[in-house]
Amino acid sequence: MAAPLIIGLSGASSSGKTTVANALGTIFPDSSIIHEDDFYLPDNQIPYNEEIHEYDWDCPGAINFENLTEVVKKLKLDETFDRQKYMHLETTNISNQIDKHFCVSPDIHNKLRTLAQETFFDRKVYLIDGFLMFGSKQLVDLMDIKLFFRTDYETLKRRRQARKYNVDAGVWTDPPGYFTKCVWPQYYHYHKGIFCDGDDEHKIRSTGGALNHYAKSVLHIDDFINNDDTDFDTLISDVFRTVIEHVKDSEVRIQK
Repeated sequence: MAAPLIIGLSGASSSGKTTVANALGTIFPDSSIIHEDDFYLPDNQIPYNEEIHEYDWDCPGAINFENLTEVVKKLKLDETFDRQKYMHLETTNISNQIDKHFCVSPDIHNKLRTLAQETFFDRKVYLIDGFLMFGSKQLVDLMDIKLFFRTDYETLKRRRQARKYNVDAGVWTDPPGYFTKCVWPQYYHYHKGIFCDGDDEHKIRSTGGALNHYAKSVLHIDDFINNDDTDFDTLISDVFRTVIEHVKDSEVRIQK
């Protein structure tokens, strides 16, 4: 039996990565999704941003990356793990509220699911969904396929401000200035190294950031634009095709 396939899906908050992960989870025959959101530290351990006098849920220090990395290691070895030990489960967080069949037409869904069954048979697929993940080399090295979703600053801001999150203390909505002073700066700081012209923040804001040679050829990350006018059937089909190409390419290398 083939080893489990580890697929990482990352990008800015509200870039659509969770929506794509949930859609793929209904397509691959034996798949499970691990949401980075379930590895948030308890509320009382979230870093505090003195500038805006709010807790910063969008910095690396808010996530237990050590536990997330350990879980992915176990998944790669097809080992079980104790969810209560490793995960701070938020059963009603944003990851679990998104419609798992969001906008995928029945025809495309059935077509891709048939192809997936023919390609993967009983191979396990783990979809690891989260922001800032590609800033961790340990995590990147554990992933067989890396998918990055991007869109422009204004679209991200608008999507993010429309959201509500359930946390330990109740319902969280972004306070004024939170996206501008927390969400975007953290995202930009930890990703500019994988963008073409990464030091030009204005350009990254307007384009969402095109991946540079290092990201594509060394880290082997594939990127996808997910604007408001992106056709979801086309996006899912492109993502699926990319995954299949990687799987077939790895099989050829193993045979050689």
